[in-house]
Amino acid sequence: MGAAIRTKTREIISAVHIEAYIGRVTVCAEAIAIGSAISSGQKNFDTILAVRHPYSDEVDRNIRVVSPCGICRELISDYASDFFVHEWRVSQNYD
Repeated sequence: MGAAIRTKTREIISAVHIEAYIGRVTVCAEAIAIGSAISSGQKNFDTILAVRHPYSDEVDRNIRVVSPCGICRELISDYASDFFVHEWRVSQNYD
């Protein structure tokens, strides 16, 4: 997983998901991107986008837009309630 934030000044902050053997230690890319942005003094967010990339053994090599999980939605709401969140919809075709 990866995520990118675009600020209202058009800067891009990107991050990757950190996977851990123990699930509760795993940190989503959206949370890392928000933390990175705040740590660098950014607080006026415009857009957030998360993508899923295939594992090395997957036949389908397409990168896909994914919707944030519930915890990330709460975090987004806490830090930028007017964020535009790109979301995957069944009707969308990214091929």
